[in-house]
Amino acid sequence: MIAYPIENVEGYTEQSLTLCDVSKGGVAFFTEKKMFKNDKIDLQLFLKSKMFSIKGAVVHVKTVKRGEYVIGVKFIETPENFIKILEKEIEEVMQFFREGNLYDRKGLTFRKASTEYLET
Repeated sequence: MIAYPIENVEGYTEQSLTLCDVSKGGVAFFTEKKMFKNDKIDLQLFLKSKMFSIKGAVVHVKTVKRGEYVIGVKFIETPENFIKILEKEIEEVMQFFREGNLYDRKGLTFRKASTEYLET
């Protein structure tokens, strides 16, 4: 799990969402608000370098438990160079995670590593 801060700025009142997956094609996040397949949403994704506004479409909705969902969103419109920057940062988080566990931080979770990476 990568802990990049993410905000949904269209139609939902949550200020911050917990991101549970990120790739160059989209994101998945936890929410208490049910969304529907093909909903179009605007997201703000904060990478280490800066914040990006992204347009996405909901591709799947999974009920985790009553009143809690995992929403998968496909990127449909991204700023120039966003994908390249995102791929670079994902690789850097993975390296930070591997090094942390290899040397002195046994038990470092990927989520914690991503949070610490963003804070450095």
